[in-house]
Amino acid sequence: MLKLYMVKFFIFCFFMHLAFADGACNNSENLDSLFHREGVVDVENGKLYYQTFGQGTPIIVLHGGPGLDQNYLLPQLLHLASDNQLILYDQRGSGRSLDTGFGSEYINIDQFVDDLEILRQSLGIDKFVLLGHSWGGFLGMKYAMKYQDHLSGLILLNSVAADYRGQHAFVDEFYMRTKPVLDEIKDFFTYEDFIQLDASQITKGYKALFSVYLYDPQMIDKMSLSFDVKSAQGGVRVREEMAKTAWMQPGIDLLPSLKKLELPTFILHGKQDIVPVWAAEEIHKAIPNSEIVLIDKCGHFAFLERPLQFNAAVHRFLRKIDEM
Repeated sequence: MLKLYMVKFFIFCFFMHLAFADGACNNSENLDSLFHREGVVDVENGKLYYQTFGQGTPIIVLHGGPGLDQNYLLPQLLHLASDNQLILYDQRGSGRSLDTGFGSEYINIDQFVDDLEILRQSLGIDKFVLLGHSWGGFLGMKYAMKYQDHLSGLILLNSVAADYRGQHAFVDEFYMRTKPVLDEIKDFFTYEDFIQLDASQITKGYKALFSVYLYDPQMIDKMSLSFDVKSAQGGVRVREEMAKTAWMQPGIDLLPSLKKLELPTFILHGKQDIVPVWAAEEIHKAIPNSEIVLIDKCGHFAFLERPLQFNAAVHRFLRKIDEM
């Protein structure tokens, strides 16, 4: 059975290479061959744009930010659609989910958790695997704390820290790493400055910013970074609003609640991640049924920096869940 699975996986990877070579990932014909569909789900005072790829066990992906969108995760994460249904959506206020208010009553962690639950219900999914990258890991942990009965597994990929101490350590590392590119990202820190930028300036700034998150900054050219101005502006507003309640607040500490989780959890982290390794290890210690894999020569984007190790580790965890 394992041999058959691997044969199917490598065949899929071959066709994925053909489908996405030379920027073909935007070709609707290629997407249709991957069982691709897209749509919009109504949520409270807003709408969420989503895409699905492949068939099989549902995996819902939470992008980072807060305020980014799903684009930077593609096409690399599509390898997970070999034997699964991969579902990506833009969180409220970012990407193509801009139909929302931007006050604290709309942009808060509890609303984002409920948005995900409405998405699950709207897609007719009972149980699924939840994969959260970076900020999406924090959101994923919050969802699991409330709705773990609907999860068959949780994957925390280069997740941000679960408590204020870890978040503070990340911020300290962030300021140290971004000193060489400060001039290129100086307009990214407030919405008033950011709205003066055009699309090319936004893309250039994000490339400079995310390059310091990588073990090898030269790999930034392999990341999908192309921003619509309105979407990027919405993302900055989301980031500023979410920071009031769910980021760098002294009372933030998910670790005690994580001890109550009973679902299989997989934590994958880069040894050179901008988020300290010890923050990932604290999450691992808190969640009883969890395992952790640390990848060397890897920063904050394991799916991009170390795709072979990433795909092998995640597929192994997914097989483990299927066999339960």
